[in-house]
Amino acid sequence: MCVSAREVGAKPACVKNCAGKALHYGDINDPESDVSKVLQKAGEENVFALRDFGNKPTTRYVLKRATWKDVLPHGLKELSSKKGHRL
Repeated sequence: MCVSAREVGAKPACVKNCAGKALHYGDINDPESDVSKVLQKAGEENVFALRDFGNKPTTRYVLKRATWKDVLPHGLKELSSKKGHRL
């Protein structure tokens, strides 16, 4: 996430260089931040996140003309890597 850029208050390179302006970055807990305004404008019904398995995902996806599909099994309680380590 471009730690060096964020440390000086700059946007991550992927956000800054996104030709379609589809990527946004900021504090979603600050209602005055640009990213919070984008999410609010999109409408709660169009904002999705990955399920939380204890890693507290912060990425949000805005889908206005598509359907969100949770591809992970609904009964899944924890994730494991191929080597058997818990993720």
